[in-house]
Amino acid sequence: MALTFDELENNPFYTSLETKFSEKLKEAQKKLWLICVPFHKSLKGVTITKEFVDIHVLKPSPFFKSHFVTTDINNPLSFEIEDDSIKTQTGTIKILAEETAYNDDYKPYRILITETPLCSSNVKKMAVKGTKMRVATGDADTYIVRSGLEKATSHPKGKTWT
Repeated sequence: MALTFDELENNPFYTSLETKFSEKLKEAQKKLWLICVPFHKSLKGVTITKEFVDIHVLKPSPFFKSHFVTTDINNPLSFEIEDDSIKTQTGTIKILAEETAYNDDYKPYRILITETPLCSSNVKKMAVKGTKMRVATGDADTYIVRSGLEKATSHPKGKTWT
């Protein structure tokens, strides 16, 4: 499935992030966090809340290269990204597309468009009950993912990206 920035521009989650949750977007861009944008058709009937946004803005785990943690400090959830999917405690979510853009400092970041929201009914239920996914500890390289949601089509040095 070939997706473009049109999916982001017309996506209710992306639009809410740019408007209602713009401070979270700015923080994600500045700190180079990964943002997972659910495919627009999977958002029918979904209310975009602060908690929903916090589950979809991910920061890298300091312990494992492919693991990420939500920015929800009250109910942090852990996810693993492997190839073209995101593994949750309750299942796997397909990554439909990946976009690269640049923040105000011209640093690249990633946006993942996912088949469904990361908070399935099972994950939501766990968060409501206060159950937290286990975050592993130990020595490992930190993998920093550059992310955000600004539309960009060229490299700061003038090289066009396709």
